[in-house]
Amino acid sequence: MKNSIGMLGDLMMLLGVIFIFLGFLCRRYRNIHAKYKGRAEATVVEIVAGHPDEKGRQEGVHNYFYPVFAYYADGVLIRKRYRYGSNPCKFVLNQKVNIRYKISNPSIFIIERGNYLERRAKILYYLGIFLVLAGTFIFILFANRKWLT
Repeated sequence: MKNSIGMLGDLMMLLGVIFIFLGFLCRRYRNIHAKYKGRAEATVVEIVAGHPDEKGRQEGVHNYFYPVFAYYADGVLIRKRYRYGSNPCKFVLNQKVNIRYKISNPSIFIIERGNYLERRAKILYYLGIFLVLAGTFIFILFANRKWLT
């Protein structure tokens, strides 16, 4: 009984380390293959009215509201209107948003949204941490118990 419980703790810790490593690999793969490699936190500094896109015109919308973002890229302040608007506006003044921008041209950016690799990486990280902690707990709790002999 003592050996099987000890082995369970060891197995849980090993699986936890493997899951943490797999989570790291998912995140690394995403960052290597990302189209926009620069990252920054942008702030909505202004909301401007403009003409709607084709879809908005078809729906009968007369104005779209476009957020203007300000962010630092390599120490330079960039202030740029977002290319997508909406009515009502999806953003509010002083809202913080994580963005990714092109290293070669920092004024070209996209709003960073979680994708499936990022979600999988987080799941693997948290599952790995849970397994390492649970395995360590089991190992410490049952490794030196006299009553399990």
